[in-house]
Amino acid sequence: MHTDVAETIFDIVKVLPETKQQKVLDFVTDLKEAEEEPSLLSMLNEIEAMGRALPDEAYEGVPTDGSVNHDHYLYGAKKRY
Repeated sequence: MHTDVAETIFDIVKVLPETKQQKVLDFVTDLKEAEEEPSLLSMLNEIEAMGRALPDEAYEGVPTDGSVNHDHYLYGAKKRY
């Protein structure tokens, strides 16, 4: 059935003017790209895996108070304790 649908679409599109064929191509390309976009969860999983792959030494020197003192580290504000 998949082939029948593709053939039917092709038969319809091939008789359209080139400008409309381009619109169909753009639409189908957008559909395909939307299917290929990674989900937020898969991106977060990838970031987590990258972090796990780093050796422990990579985290030496990273501030442990970054959530409280982010303004200090970003802008030089006074540290909060």
